[in-house]
Amino acid sequence: MSDFALAQIPEELLNLFRSKRASLFIGAGLSKSVGLPDWLGLLNELIARVEKIIPNSGEYVKECRAIAEAGNFLPLAEALRDQLGKDEFNKYIRERFVDQRPEPNDIFKIVVELPYNYIITTNYDYLIEDAYAFINRKSAKKYTYSQPQAMADNIWNGYKFILKAHGDADEPDKIILTDKDYRNIINAEIGYKSILQVLFTTNSILFLGSSLTDPELNLLLGFLKHAYHDGGPKHYALVDETKVSPIIAERWRKDYGIHLITYNPEENHKQVLEFLKLLKANV
Repeated sequence: MSDFALAQIPEELLNLFRSKRASLFIGAGLSKSVGLPDWLGLLNELIARVEKIIPNSGEYVKECRAIAEAGNFLPLAEALRDQLGKDEFNKYIRERFVDQRPEPNDIFKIVVELPYNYIITTNYDYLIEDAYAFINRKSAKKYTYSQPQAMADNIWNGYKFILKAHGDADEPDKIILTDKDYRNIINAEIGYKSILQVLFTTNSILFLGSSLTDPELNLLLGFLKHAYHDGGPKHYALVDETKVSPIIAERWRKDYGIHLITYNPEENHKQVLEFLKLLKANV
């Protein structure tokens, strides 16, 4: 397998970072690089927990696994949270993302060294803020969907910050897991809606670690498409070349203004790190 080449990175994207007009969106795929689960992995872990703690759940578990493999993630997530109950679900989130807190790897350390304006993530873990603290020897400014005023102040003053768009693992009661959660937040948090519109219409966003079938990403993009009606800047996404076709790439460009940069996933997605090293070295 050849290395990722600089020529594969659009010059326009490099110029956007150079001119401080770019930000980042980090999905679960990057966290998977240090052993945390992506969407399917999380659901399979919740299914295993149901099987372990709920007697005579064999048929239910079997059906859940079939739903997960079919890709119906959001309704299954809702069902599993209900089945486990609030206390057991919250215990899982804390154990998986807080107690088993992994060290950020080179991918995350390079991410926080890029000249971004904001980092948006739907991940519950602490890899981004831990990498930021490691590199900068200070804590990052970090907010969730419930803090739009603080984010507005930071935007006005030109400060970098991290938006944990779906909440933090240390507050599992407040995390966004399903489309129902997302609708409730979007309808209740008017300030947050405005912040999302500002972030996505004043910055070119580079998506990293998000698959085109990521339900969290699709929830967000559905809202944003409705919000800015096909206007706004061009965005980019680094995606596994085996997961995309020309037809799908064209739909993402037309429907969401997202232009795909593909990479070879061989050798445990080695080219993701190569892409980030090239990006950092040339902006």
